[in-house]
Amino acid sequence: MVPNFLLRFRAILRAWMNSAKSLAAAGMLAVPISASVAASPAWPPGSVRMLVPAPAGGASDMIARLLAEKLSARLNRPFIVENMPGASGTIAARALVGSAADGSVLLVGPSGLATEVPHVMKLPFDPLKDMVQIAELSRSPMVLLANAALPASSLEELAQYARANPGKLSVASYSAGTRSHYAAELFTSKTGANVVHVPYKGSPPAIVDLVAGHVSLAFDVTPNVLGHIRTGKLKAIAIVGDKRSPLLPNVPTFAERGYAELNSHAWIGMWVPRRTSEATTRLIHEEVKAAWDTAAVREKLRSLGFEPAPDRTMVQQQSDLNAQFESNREIVHRFGIKLN
Repeated sequence: MVPNFLLRFRAILRAWMNSAKSLAAAGMLAVPISASVAASPAWPPGSVRMLVPAPAGGASDMIARLLAEKLSARLNRPFIVENMPGASGTIAARALVGSAADGSVLLVGPSGLATEVPHVMKLPFDPLKDMVQIAELSRSPMVLLANAALPASSLEELAQYARANPGKLSVASYSAGTRSHYAAELFTSKTGANVVHVPYKGSPPAIVDLVAGHVSLAFDVTPNVLGHIRTGKLKAIAIVGDKRSPLLPNVPTFAERGYAELNSHAWIGMWVPRRTSEATTRLIHEEVKAAWDTAAVREKLRSLGFEPAPDRTMVQQQSDLNAQFESNREIVHRFGIKLN
């Protein structure tokens, strides 16, 4: 006969073992749940800095402030715009590349920062390797503009007038080494006209001089000039791009008139450091898309002179970025473009 104390001990031991098995089973279930939570991407707590490589009031600044407003409302946290102009945008870009790669610092700026500037400046970083494009936020068609008094209102008339008056016309770009400069070189090369290139330090002074007649022509984007076109202070001769802009539906594209090379598009996008995890990068992309892809935002963009960006994946965006980079490299090499 087994003593009672042994029976009681066996019962206690059996109960303890059953309890241990239950805890082990629960622990096994808890492991994937905890791993899932740990792997879930999240922005760090606190405010998010949104760097803009341009002064307040410019195209990139307008887009950044609108996006900051939408993201702040959606995520209930402050998104703070910091303007960091200078050195063709590389001051802000360098600050981004050196920042914490956790989504706490973003950059909103023009495509030229990654596709144009590297060809004419020696940079302490590589925009294609050290930055990741999160989203394309807007497009800005580039327009060939003429002073209102110029006796030409079409590409054909302008080309004919320029050839008949060699050296008389001048064309402004908002900066040497940018796509406005590239467009000017392609235009003069295609027409065979002797037109003097005049680089400026930014769009505002170039447009002021164009309206005043100090320069004859200029290439600039619609947000900077749409008001002058609508009031008749400037003539819109042609659009750089592969299709007409709904903002200027009566203005033909260069491609329509036989200038196939003048078909690139400018855009404003968002970047994070390349070191940012794939999960966090994807989260930011999805949150930006949800905040930005609304009828209200699209209408606001058009009112400011922008076109909404097409809905594309990050892979498609990167492919377009790489193609523009290579196209600009060829143009810079062909015309020997350098910063003055």
